[in-house]
Amino acid sequence: MPSFTYLDKHPQWSKNNDWYTSTNEDVPGYLKSIPALLGDGKDHIASICSGGDLPIMMLPFVKSSMMIVDHAKKSMVWAMLKVLILEQLGAERCKALMIGPWKEFDAVAKPLLSLLPGDIAACYYDASLGYSDKSWVGIQSVWGKLTLPDLAAATHQLHKMTFIHGDFNLDLVPPEGGFDAAYVSNMHDHQDRSKCSPDWNKTLDLVKIGAPILGASGVHIWPVNPRITPLSPHQALKRIA
Repeated sequence: MPSFTYLDKHPQWSKNNDWYTSTNEDVPGYLKSIPALLGDGKDHIASICSGGDLPIMMLPFVKSSMMIVDHAKKSMVWAMLKVLILEQLGAERCKALMIGPWKEFDAVAKPLLSLLPGDIAACYYDASLGYSDKSWVGIQSVWGKLTLPDLAAATHQLHKMTFIHGDFNLDLVPPEGGFDAAYVSNMHDHQDRSKCSPDWNKTLDLVKIGAPILGASGVHIWPVNPRITPLSPHQALKRIA
């Protein structure tokens, strides 16, 4: 069985309203800035799931727990499979599979679906039929940039992951004092299941003062005015230096 935990907090979910997402953030920028932003490690990290790539990048810096949340089960099945393959094959073989032909990945992934929660496994589909960054080519591009040392470090932290099917600002329960870092992707540009865009003030309530908040548009350092343009990963790295 997978080493991670899964919780479903979104019983109103409909497969008709679901979609697959992959990472479209500045991957090279985040690969450089995440070590500086997260330093020697953070006890508790919260993260949007997306395709699972950014959570995996942050995983080597998790000391105690990582909560990974998404309303899309089609995103979660891909993230969980990447984690499960990383766990079973190790960093080198996993990366080779992720940057290789789709058919090779599909052949390894399908037998592993039985290890995933049934509602998540049912959302697996042919990524080679996707488009833009959501296609297999986009996934290959991201994984081509991930380093073997970082992936190897992540393999020791997989048991600290909890996947939560739900909404970031509605379903995450922060530890005392708040999360020490967060990845929010582009969630503030979309609606949660309450049909409202997530409130930045609620997001800030979930994290500690001084916690880095990574997103699709860049990096916020709490306290932050969300109306101000965030730093790019490269700018955040210069600021820390």
